[in-house]
Amino acid sequence: NSECKSIKKTQKDIKVIQQNGFCINCTIDREHDIRTAGLWKEYENYKVWTRMIVYGKQKLEELKHSLTEVREEYEYVNEDGTVEKWKLPKSIDEVKAEIQEMIDIGTKEIEELEANRLSAFDELREKNYEHYL
Repeated sequence: NSECKSIKKTQKDIKVIQQNGFCINCTIDREHDIRTAGLWKEYENYKVWTRMIVYGKQKLEELKHSLTEVREEYEYVNEDGTVEKWKLPKSIDEVKAEIQEMIDIGTKEIEELEANRLSAFDELREKNYEHYL
């Protein structure tokens, strides 16, 4: 931020900069502007929904990966060199169907979050605060 007046950045500043790109003082100033404009709820929702979408997409990728890796039996080698074999309690088709159902539900939830986030963004953009995101 070219207007930043913080001379020395603390560890807390660095952590906040990694999260949103601004030091603590600049974040406070920006968020104060948003609060006084009456857009805090939209701003907060946008931030939360963005984190939820990112986390959800990561989990969906893990589920998609596990869907391709499902096997009837798994082998694990213990520290002492012995091998444990684990079998699925259900058929592979049942497990794949359950995983696919979780993927479908998660995809739908992410689409809803993206629609909500877009509406929050539109409200912020209407009042020219989209650059605060």
